[in-house]
Amino acid sequence: MNILIVGCGRVGNKLVKSLAREGHDVTVVDEDKEVIRAVTDSCDVMGFCGNGANGETLLAAGADKADLAIAVTRSDELNMLVCFLCKKIGAKRTVARVRGDYYFAKGFDFVKASIEADRVINPELLCAESAFNILRLPSAIKMETFASDRLEVAEFIVPEDSPVAGVTLADLKKNRGGNFLICALGRDGETIIPKGSDAPRAGDRICVVSGVSEMGKVIKTLGLVKRAMHSVTIVGASQTALYLARMLAAAHVSVKIIEKDPDNARDACVRLAENVTVVCGDGLDLEMMKEERLGETDALVTFTGKDEENILLDMYARGLGVKKVVSELSRDGLLPMAEKLGLTSVVSPQRAVADVMVSYARALESEDGAAVETLYSLMDGHVEALQFAVGESCPAVGKKLKDIGIMRGAILAGIIRAGEVTIPSGEDEICAGDKVIVVSSVSGLGSFDEVLR
Repeated sequence: MNILIVGCGRVGNKLVKSLAREGHDVTVVDEDKEVIRAVTDSCDVMGFCGNGANGETLLAAGADKADLAIAVTRSDELNMLVCFLCKKIGAKRTVARVRGDYYFAKGFDFVKASIEADRVINPELLCAESAFNILRLPSAIKMETFASDRLEVAEFIVPEDSPVAGVTLADLKKNRGGNFLICALGRDGETIIPKGSDAPRAGDRICVVSGVSEMGKVIKTLGLVKRAMHSVTIVGASQTALYLARMLAAAHVSVKIIEKDPDNARDACVRLAENVTVVCGDGLDLEMMKEERLGETDALVTFTGKDEENILLDMYARGLGVKKVVSELSRDGLLPMAEKLGLTSVVSPQRAVADVMVSYARALESEDGAAVETLYSLMDGHVEALQFAVGESCPAVGKKLKDIGIMRGAILAGIIRAGEVTIPSGEDEICAGDKVIVVSSVSGLGSFDEVLR
């Protein structure tokens, strides 16, 4: 598929790498020559230096032949203009990055219709939602939702005293029951889709699938319960932080934001509700953080905009006994180091957008255009969790799972039918119209048919 990306900042660069890795023909437009040189040297992509809002530049970059044009510059207005121009030039589909609150007063659909875009993405909002999900389930290091928030996929670290340590998954299911599935297991840098004979160990990372209403019971069964969050401190008053603060305040969580820039602190005070406290101060000033009783907060979220500062704050807070720390990291290369340093709950606007756009691109390539509905990267990118739509022509329709061959390295983790969630067994049947959740260590899956063998 021919994909045009206008804007090659952090989000754009991540998109270029992710979509090029998927095998798409990617062309990048940016005004910075050095940026274009760097991305074309590191990836097998075409690069054009120029103004993305210029029709001649867009034509030269092949906008008229683009199957998908994505505008992710730092300017909302420029992104909207680029999408409008690309559609007029001949691009089949367009996606715009839009962040400003004022544009969403009437909702995403209004923005899409106004600029004739097929999709609108907000990286900061996606990142805030990921952080909120993690804080909502304190024992999880990552949590994502599927099927309109009916099913959850959560990652956990198996504690030393967990009752599941050393118990095979088959025995665990038989003896403890519960509507859940352990669908991925990570140990010593290796991630597998486990079999019934595999047994989690203390320190392992596990990925658990369950219905939203069941997850609380599941984590009790697995001995993973932690006290709910009542107070959260956020360092940095970024747009992501403001989104998260609103979500937490709406959930009746006490929120404090610490921001060192006086102008940003004042702006946060104006834009947030009265039940959110904003403190002007440096999050790296340890004396000030002691005065703000950092050690007494239930959770710390670091949104400073600098990966190194976020890592330092994460380590410092855990040293004070803060129960939960969520850190934003923009550079994927830091993830292995962060894990070795004990940073487990990490969020990234760049990765959130990449997941959304990779799933969208795969859906466009499928025959029905809607096979892949949702995609999340799990277990530090070693596993994908995908939601597929099952069409009437799918060869699995009308068959029980025990009679269906599933490709090696994949597992059918959930079925959603008429709004009801089922964690499937061999006796469950696939029907046309089902939404199915597949967890796979094999990347690049574009339709449910590809999972079958």
